[in-house]
Amino acid sequence: MQAKPSYEDLEKTVIKLRRQLSSSADILDETGRMAKIGGWEFDLETGKAAWTRSLYDILEFDGTEPVSPLEHMHYYSEDGRLALESAIAECLETGKPFDLEVNRKTWSNREIWCRLTGEAVFEEGVPRKVRGTFQDITSRKQAEIDLRSSEQKYHDYISHAPYGVFVTNEHGEYLEVNSEARRQTGYSEEELLSMSILSLVPPESHEEGKAHFQQLVKNGKAYGELPLIRKDGEVRWWSVFATKLSETRFLGYTNDITDRKIMEQELRRRENLMSRVFDILPVGLWFADKKGRLLRGNPMGQKIWGGEPKVGQEEYGVFKARKLPSGEEVGPEDWALAKTVNEGVTILDEILEIEAFDGEKRVILNYTAPVLDHKGEVEAAVVVNLDITQRQRAEEEKQRLQRQLLQAQKMESVGRLAGGVAHDFNNMLGVIVGHAEMALDATAMDAKIREDLTEILDAAKRSANLTRQLLGFARKQIARPIVMNLNDSVDSMLKMLRRLIGENIALNWSPSPDVWPVEMDPSQVDQILANLAVNVKDAIQGVGRMTIATYNASLNNRKSQESADFTPGDYVVLEVGDNGKGMDEETMHMIFEPFFTTKGVGEGTGLGLATVYGIVRQNKGFIKVESEPGQGTVFRIYLPRSLKNETALRKASPAPAPGTETILVVEDEKAILNMCTAILKRNGYQVLASSTPHEALEIVRQWDGPLDLVITDVVMPEMNGSAMKSRLEEIRPGLKHLFMSGYTSNVIAHHGVLDRGVRYIQKPFSVNDFLSKIRKVLDGKI
Repeated sequence: MQAKPSYEDLEKTVIKLRRQLSSSADILDETGRMAKIGGWEFDLETGKAAWTRSLYDILEFDGTEPVSPLEHMHYYSEDGRLALESAIAECLETGKPFDLEVNRKTWSNREIWCRLTGEAVFEEGVPRKVRGTFQDITSRKQAEIDLRSSEQKYHDYISHAPYGVFVTNEHGEYLEVNSEARRQTGYSEEELLSMSILSLVPPESHEEGKAHFQQLVKNGKAYGELPLIRKDGEVRWWSVFATKLSETRFLGYTNDITDRKIMEQELRRRENLMSRVFDILPVGLWFADKKGRLLRGNPMGQKIWGGEPKVGQEEYGVFKARKLPSGEEVGPEDWALAKTVNEGVTILDEILEIEAFDGEKRVILNYTAPVLDHKGEVEAAVVVNLDITQRQRAEEEKQRLQRQLLQAQKMESVGRLAGGVAHDFNNMLGVIVGHAEMALDATAMDAKIREDLTEILDAAKRSANLTRQLLGFARKQIARPIVMNLNDSVDSMLKMLRRLIGENIALNWSPSPDVWPVEMDPSQVDQILANLAVNVKDAIQGVGRMTIATYNASLNNRKSQESADFTPGDYVVLEVGDNGKGMDEETMHMIFEPFFTTKGVGEGTGLGLATVYGIVRQNKGFIKVESEPGQGTVFRIYLPRSLKNETALRKASPAPAPGTETILVVEDEKAILNMCTAILKRNGYQVLASSTPHEALEIVRQWDGPLDLVITDVVMPEMNGSAMKSRLEEIRPGLKHLFMSGYTSNVIAHHGVLDRGVRYIQKPFSVNDFLSKIRKVLDGKI
């Protein structure tokens, strides 16, 4: 049998239970505080109330004893108080528990929402107590209010949204639609809620619409632009954006973009049109951004530049060009496009010679202009290039032809001048040369007189050479070309050239061993070398160097030659250079002008290089000149290669043997007549002399002795030499004739004297040449 616990044991048990109870109460109070739930009880018999500690905090009650429900009933709102009184009365009467949510004020007058629960405690069928809970639900109520407000705002927003809003299920079937969605489709709400969004998509776009919806289901969002069919059958374009609300609900927005689509289509049409225009424009067109970076060039622009360089300002150095007509190089910072984008200026009619990326050189007309925004600031730039290469070349060709015409006119003037004086001048020179040579042939002569006569003869020959230069330049003298080797001709001139340039100038001769033959008059080569040698002498002050070289050149590319007179083919080059003072570009353009000279008055004729030019052009060649001030000068004379065999150069013939034949001399110039008569008589010939054609005819009629030759001037009073020849042959058939004249070849050619088989000698002539020609005619060698 268990022993009865002692008083001490009972006391310990009570203390322990009290502690446990106190701890449980503390836990209950703390839990209530955290959950904002308080407990209450009201004893109907005693009228006393009991609260948990958390209820004090909820009601912000600062008293020490809790009050009955009736004592703080006035803190409830009117509706809350009536509901609570009714619920308590019903609970006491029927025992039905109550659960209310009402609003009231705390003892500190703060509005709160609370949840009240309660139930009656009956004993023997009579209610003895009422107890329950009191929970502060203010936060929850506010959240509910906010939620309802938010939902209302959402519905208001959806209803009044300027775009269609809809909600669908996972099958795309409409669950909700707003008024704009109804307006866009033309369907009522009831109709749409019985449809799916895919049912509005045309058949040809159905797969696209389905793909968008599958993307929405998979990724949670999707965007697309689709054609949709309205109720009235009109097809409109919509932009559709949808997002996933849950696994079974999707929210979407639609906007009618038909007008935008039409505008885009029109814009694409215009862009396509502009693109085609851009591509077919016959000018180069480039677009650049506001920083000057090239974005695009049309086909013609790419053709002009040989590529499409999409570069910025810092890379403009890839472009190579020079300004025309100045020739100034265009630096990276000097490009018109850089000025346009940096300063907003328009550049017009800039002429450039560019070196394109394909290696070609072209001349372009450059135009750049800024594209300004609404603030007047540079937004972009446009560049227009017009290829004027052909036009420029045509203009250069026109200028060249004008220069040639001017040159021809000058040459014609010189020719007329030369031709006008040649006859009388040659006649006078002939008299001087003839008498000087006859005087020098005298056996007994003072040395000083011989020296003077030699000087007279040399001066006469130099004067005759000047006349030939004038006539050669003006192309009034007919050349006697042979196929020759330039090296031989230069070799024969070296001794004379060294005398011309003087001992202070070294002469270097570099002949090419396999130089091709050329066809020209050897005397013309002598003239070219002599004139260039004089130029070298004038260009070198003090000690210097003259170089002569020959070599072959095959020229097949017109673009590589500066001379517009150039014809592709094989050439032999005669190169003459010096290390003298050189020339500037302006002087080089004028050196072939007749009478142009850089020498002082009386120091030069201005015909030397003009003669060289005339001879070279007469032989279908051309000249290139390179020179810079202080760097010397190089003349390159290009003479066409001859495919004929070389002609043996004739050596000087010895003095002809005297003759005994009878010769008639007809000359209207008395001095020439007397000189010819004297030369012939001194060499054993019997001479008949006449100063007019009629007198000559009469002499022949009356002369009954032998008559072996008639020497006659070409142009004479009464009748010319050719007509007289015909008259004489009527009197004496088979009579030999030798014509002579001081006129130029082109003048006497009109008289038939230069026809094939006609014997002719040009005044002035030396005694030896005169006698040799006579001997050959008499001997039948010509």
